[in-house]
Amino acid sequence: MDPSELLKRYAAGEKDFREVNVSGANLSNVDLSEINFFRAYLDEANLNHSNLNKANLSEAYLSEASLNKANLRDADLSKVDLSEAELQEACLSDAYMSEAYLGRADLFRADLGRADLFAANLGEANLSEAYLFGATLFRADLNRANLSKADLSVAYLSVAYFHKANLGEACLFRANLSETDFSSANLKDANLGEADLSNANLSGANLSGANLSGANLSGANLSGADLSGADLSQVDLRGFDLSGANLSRANLSDANLSVLQAFATNFEGAIFTGACVEDWKINNATNLKDIVCEYVYLKANAQDRLPHNPRLIFESGEFTQLFQQILEPVDFLFRDRPNWSAFAYSFKKLQDDDVARGLEVQKIEKKEGGAILVELGVPVDVDKERLQECFWHDYRMAENALHSKQLTPQENSRSRYEGQIDGLFDLLEHQEALQQIIAENYTMLDIPYASMPRG
Repeated sequence: MDPSELLKRYAAGEKDFREVNVSGANLSNVDLSEINFFRAYLDEANLNHSNLNKANLSEAYLSEASLNKANLRDADLSKVDLSEAELQEACLSDAYMSEAYLGRADLFRADLGRADLFAANLGEANLSEAYLFGATLFRADLNRANLSKADLSVAYLSVAYFHKANLGEACLFRANLSETDFSSANLKDANLGEADLSNANLSGANLSGANLSGANLSGANLSGADLSGADLSQVDLRGFDLSGANLSRANLSDANLSVLQAFATNFEGAIFTGACVEDWKINNATNLKDIVCEYVYLKANAQDRLPHNPRLIFESGEFTQLFQQILEPVDFLFRDRPNWSAFAYSFKKLQDDDVARGLEVQKIEKKEGGAILVELGVPVDVDKERLQECFWHDYRMAENALHSKQLTPQENSRSRYEGQIDGLFDLLEHQEALQQIIAENYTMLDIPYASMPRG
């Protein structure tokens, strides 16, 4: 159809132009509000500055069309083909764009506020500085798209795909990003504060300088992510494996680092004030240089503060000195309840024989079937195979010796201590208390230490 004829008929009140072919037509700066272009051919057409408010462009062909600064507010663009189209500064707020194809489209500074882009394809599109506040992009494909400095605040992006996308300095404050794929994406200096990143894939992502304060990262994959300079204050990282990750200069204040695995992790210059480090795992390759920390908690819910005196704070370098004494875990599995007196004896003997000076009990845990797992922390340079051999040899010798003796009045006292230790299966409340109990068990053994068989 000739563009002039279309405009003449539209001016006369006609609005139904479904399946019309005006490819390459110049329709710029015209009012086409509420027009019906269902399945129309508008590829390579010039619609710059045109008013298409509430227009029906469902399933229309607009590949390589120009719609710069066009008004598409409330328009129906479901399943439209806008591949490689130009939509710079276009208004698409509240538009319905479900399953739309916008591959390689240019949406620089476009307004997509509250737009519905369910399952839309925006692969390699330019959305730099675009406004997507409150938009729905559930299951949308944004792989390799450019969203630098885009505003995605409060947007619904669950199960969306951002593989290798550029989100540098983007704002995703309080966005729903659950199960979203950000693998190898650039999120440098992005604002992810209070965002829901549960079960998100952030493997290999660049999160340096990103704000993740208060974000939900439960179940997220952070393997290989760069978190240097990131704000992770108040974030729950309990049980995460961040081994080998870069968290230099990261803000971990008030973060939950319980059971965090951080072997060879770089924490240089990080802020730890108020963090909970209960049962965290570090090794001699973990970098704790220049840590900034006033105090930490050894138990959840702000319990067991270090320094213990609430009026004191760590001096410069004191945190590093305290935690840099690296202990690696060695597990001992008891099929039945351990004989704690025999355990105390073999534990003390290992220390006295210099097999493992600095040995500590880190955890006692009840397993299925009634088995008991005791985890000892040992210095990294200890021969762990020899440690196991010596422990089990001395444990069995002490156990046999105790079984061969008649019950004495001391037996009741020993049972009392065993009961106390049995109550610490899931997680030790105070390691110092257990060490004291072990020492008391050892001293009450009615077996001279020197007379015991040697390993």
